[in-house]
Amino acid sequence: LISWDGILYPFVSEINPEDSTVYEVKYDNHVQQYRAFKFPWQTNLFSVQYDSLDFGVLTVGDSSSIDVIIYNRGEDSVIINEVFNNEPSFYLDEILPIEIAPHDSIEITIVFEPLEEGNFTDKMNFRYITDTLLIAQQIFVQGETNIINEVKGSTEIYSYSLSQNYPNPFNSSTTINFSVHKESDVNLSIYNLLGELISTLVNEQKKPGHYEYEFNASDLSSGIYLYSIKAGSFMKIKKMVLLR
Repeated sequence: LISWDGILYPFVSEINPEDSTVYEVKYDNHVQQYRAFKFPWQTNLFSVQYDSLDFGVLTVGDSSSIDVIIYNRGEDSVIINEVFNNEPSFYLDEILPIEIAPHDSIEITIVFEPLEEGNFTDKMNFRYITDTLLIAQQIFVQGETNIINEVKGSTEIYSYSLSQNYPNPFNSSTTINFSVHKESDVNLSIYNLLGELISTLVNEQKKPGHYEYEFNASDLSSGIYLYSIKAGSFMKIKKMVLLR
């Protein structure tokens, strides 16, 4: 109990010092009870790839998804059995519970699907809860709708997005499209599955609009590669398959 309004003149007393502690707060005209528990809260047994996600700008009724990796750093399996958030425009596109083996990771998908106009923010809480343990991690999410930009004399709605490359699978070269909502520093890079940088296609400031780049993989071997975009606070990663 940090502070109280002096007008109420509360009196605080501890009632029960056993497994839990009950505080009785007496006001001028009523009594309110609060119960405090000792409960393990840990955040170091698993971690999430991003602290925050920006879904950019969408038209009402459209949706956008971002893939996020959850890592289990511990020696025991972790089971994500609860995901809690307040804003229904953001949701997890997975079926719970999600089990992650020791020293392993799993990819989940978070969706932003606004049903009305506005700016939306929320915190998605990923929890592993047992009778004796609570492990939690949190991701801040944000998105907005119907922001209109004037581009080259025309009015058009742009949102941050990263499209699936085409063709996919591909042989030697493929095309990657992305969109920028507002003028931003943009980085579009290619990585292997070890997280090693293969190529940087874009690393400069871009104005609002749609962009298309070709990736030439003629000197690479067959396999799965990742391409990642970062534009302002917007981040997204997708997979592509190179077949010889």
